[in-house]
Amino acid sequence: MTGVTTVPSRSCHNCRRRRLRCDRSYPTCLKCAANGQHCLGYGALLRWTHAVASRGKMAGRTTFEEHGNDNGQLVCVPGPGPSSTVASSLVDPLLHELGSQGQFYAHYFATYVSNDMVSFDQPDQNPFRFVIPLMGKYPYLRDIVLATSAIHLATHRRCKGQPIGAELVHALSARQQALRQLRAVMAHITDDNRSVILAAVVFFVNFDLVDSGKGTWKAHLDAAGVLISALYGRSNEHAPSRKMVILDQAMARLIDVIVADCLTYHILGSTLTTVDEPTASVYDNIDIFAVLHRAEAYSYHCCPPRILQIIVCATRLGPSDSPDTLHSEHGDKQNRTGIAISLLLQALAFDVRTWADNIPNLSADDDRDARVCLASAHRAAACLYIILILPAAVAEVGDKRLDTESLVAEILGHLSFVPSDHVLFKGSVWPSFMAAAQTDDLEQRRWCMLRMRSMWQSSPWICPWGYVETAMGTLESVWAARDALSLGEKKTWNWLKQLKESGDLDCLIV
Repeated sequence: MTGVTTVPSRSCHNCRRRRLRCDRSYPTCLKCAANGQHCLGYGALLRWTHAVASRGKMAGRTTFEEHGNDNGQLVCVPGPGPSSTVASSLVDPLLHELGSQGQFYAHYFATYVSNDMVSFDQPDQNPFRFVIPLMGKYPYLRDIVLATSAIHLATHRRCKGQPIGAELVHALSARQQALRQLRAVMAHITDDNRSVILAAVVFFVNFDLVDSGKGTWKAHLDAAGVLISALYGRSNEHAPSRKMVILDQAMARLIDVIVADCLTYHILGSTLTTVDEPTASVYDNIDIFAVLHRAEAYSYHCCPPRILQIIVCATRLGPSDSPDTLHSEHGDKQNRTGIAISLLLQALAFDVRTWADNIPNLSADDDRDARVCLASAHRAAACLYIILILPAAVAEVGDKRLDTESLVAEILGHLSFVPSDHVLFKGSVWPSFMAAAQTDDLEQRRWCMLRMRSMWQSSPWICPWGYVETAMGTLESVWAARDALSLGEKKTWNWLKQLKESGDLDCLIV
């Protein structure tokens, strides 16, 4: 795969001179940045020739004459590292006020965190890197981005069993400061700052995902839903008119991707937790398919917008024996069964290959076959979810593919073609969780847990996000509850219903 940076074989010049262990981050060493030093990198060093030394043993003498030329110009003295051109690491004037600590976390965000947040990182096309120039103008966005970067580094150290240093303190401090600033600006929302406020709110959700998947993500998703509805909501003749704000291309792409992530978090989060009426009504006012379609080339979940649309319709049905549902038109059990059947048939008829072949703006280096496998796994997991919500729908459809054991096998079969060292592997958590929670087969459970543990501890493409660890703990609780049942009880036991009714799960699993 092109575009992948090889890890330098030697330490940077600074660490070699100081005889320190270098982390060999590319293009510059993070240890140097953390210490507020200018990293000299790994490539060739540039030195002046025919310059007169002012002190030391060479005082009064011309230096490096053996490497010079007749014009006394700058020449390149080969360094010990790999022969590669490293761009100058001059600090952007917008970031001068951050100080060395803030500059370090901004660099870490641009190098690592932004890579995690897209399916395939394209250096000139990653929308999240456009956040960097916005940080100087919007302090609340700056602080939550730096907090997300710090908690990302702290979580990375935690999963490796390394001691967590000041990163956690920096993360919590910056998050609290961002929260205070955001509360103040939320009282003065305008058409001009609404998009940036939305970006900041969604980054609070990302912070919780990186940390543990727990926290205040529900409240932030609720607030984001209101902002998205104002930006992308369907027209309402009774609503006051708003000024149309024209965004430049980079900003528009960033907001589209952030909104798509937020919608995906809301939809997949709704599958395992309860959704109240106000939140549901806000998100129902948004043209979900159109927004997701614009950003699908960048979404790391690799779940087709049509499948997400089917899932969100299923979440509105409610449990099979629940007397109340979110929408009155879904209240009749027979009507809900009919809707569930329609959703199942739509999912089965969805052509994943055609979808993958027609994704706009997809990188030439992207792996379409892996996308097809992940999308197929999400489609099968969506069918499994609908069946768990309304089991009666399966009998009326009469399709052998909708047997729960067959669906679990299909999900795992598709996921097996996306190895743990693949760049798109990070999009496999939700279907893996659905299949693992449903199966009684010990070998399948072990395989799913091994995959999640691999993502948590050793995946080269995604620095571990804390919600993966929480998902593993939740699976162990589901398995323990199922294994404690008798054979007769297992036949009627519904882990999804039990999980929702217990209210124990307050984790966002995406």
